[in-house]
Amino acid sequence: MELWVPITIAAAVAQNLRFMLQKHLRATGLTTGGATFARFLFAAPLACVVLPGILAVTGDRMPVPNLRFRVFAATGGLAQIAATMCVVALFARRIFAVGIAFKKTETIQTALARQHWPDSTGRPGCVGRRRVGL
Repeated sequence: MELWVPITIAAAVAQNLRFMLQKHLRATGLTTGGATFARFLFAAPLACVVLPGILAVTGDRMPVPNLRFRVFAATGGLAQIAATMCVVALFARRIFAVGIAFKKTETIQTALARQHWPDSTGRPGCVGRRRVGL
């Protein structure tokens, strides 16, 4: 068995556990925002440990992000927070399956958005059309 198979299965299990814990947090009286931000607060220390480890192993240095990168990172981060809040709100209404189904369509949503987002030449991106076609 190739290595990506157990890694993918473990990631899917971990993601479902995380969503179940968020659902539990929401059910215990925490607000939707609180349950959402708990996810990001618990992930921050992990990122602070893993990043220096990766840099030490690879010998790379931390790149200096430019303004364009920062804008895209901030936009993506806010979109991730908003989408997670929507999923947690669905959990509060006891619609777990709909929340997970919505979350699993993010790749298709990204491809559809890319289809209309212009590439570096100003033309609508053809990458999205190919991904939607798959």
